[in-house]
Amino acid sequence: MGMVLAVMTMISFQTFGAEGGKCPATSPNDIVAAYGRDWGEISAQRGIGHEDSARIYAELQDYVGCVAAEANQPAICDQLGSIPGPSGSMSKECRARLGDPDKAKSLPIQFNFVKFLAGRADIRACQEAYRNVYFDSAEDRKAMDESSFCQLAQNAAQSNDLRPLCANILKKIGKRRSPSREAACRRSFPAQEKDCGGNEECKAWLAYYKALKSGRQSADCPGSYARLCGNPCSALAEEAVRDYCKLYQKAWQRTNGAVGVSDDGIKQTQELNRAIRRRKGSASGSEER
Repeated sequence: MGMVLAVMTMISFQTFGAEGGKCPATSPNDIVAAYGRDWGEISAQRGIGHEDSARIYAELQDYVGCVAAEANQPAICDQLGSIPGPSGSMSKECRARLGDPDKAKSLPIQFNFVKFLAGRADIRACQEAYRNVYFDSAEDRKAMDESSFCQLAQNAAQSNDLRPLCANILKKIGKRRSPSREAACRRSFPAQEKDCGGNEECKAWLAYYKALKSGRQSADCPGSYARLCGNPCSALAEEAVRDYCKLYQKAWQRTNGAVGVSDDGIKQTQELNRAIRRRKGSASGSEER
């Protein structure tokens, strides 16, 4: 019986080859490459399941949308083409967000325009803001063309004075100056806090502008904009990788290292482990006899 026991001590349960739960992703590209294997529309028994994947979808889309907006190249969104996403094609959703004025405000288009006014971004930032945020309708664009708007914005940037900007915009588009029109314009392009009339988004916009002008972004940047005060896209990339790795490690622990293993692979390993248990049970019975 001693020989049998010696052989049996060499048999161990099979595991799923994960390296201690170490996250394999170091960039958003790694996350995209792992779609369908480690996360996405897969069973939570073998990876980051549907519920946790919703966060990854959102953060990937924010990052890729940021890069596309900053480079003024919507085609960058097509890097998400292989990922269907929770409500359709992620690449199409990304492109739509670049052209949707409401959703565009959640992307760095507006941040980049503030950078332009602060002298820290080129004319493309103004052009994107014109098309996607401030003059998004055909009627508005007919009243003021892109070149005229960006010239007025550039004049304000070069003079370090945003106060005349609204008066010049209203004059250019031929709108009669009225308290309501001027107030609405100043909320969009505030020069001082009273222009915001208590609007929190407006106050954050102004605080971001002041932070850029002061050069003390880490100290002066408003809390809600803090992650975007440096390089916004790199900040979003870091956040996406960090959160993905937390979810990966959580899934690795939950699945006993089965992240990325196919359903067939899990089944085969489970069957092998059951066979090992049976052999160990047989060995124990033989020893007793």
